[in-house]
Amino acid sequence: MAKRLSIEIKKEILKLFIQSDFSIDEISNKFECTNSTITRNLKKELGNEKYKEIIDLRNFKKNSETFNNEIKI
Repeated sequence: MAKRLSIEIKKEILKLFIQSDFSIDEISNKFECTNSTITRNLKKELGNEKYKEIIDLRNFKKNSETFNNEIKI
């Protein structure tokens, strides 16, 4: 049977994702559920656009850090 997430856990997931920069994988491992469950709940709470905006910003930061580290010799 599928595991239901409580309102408190959903709030914690949202907080970890937004404030702590936890990845989807880290959150799913912490709460012992699938990546798709985490993603679905985040999109439901944030909306598709806000979710994508956060993901894009994280990817940009990650790519910038990688680029900066490659430049330093």
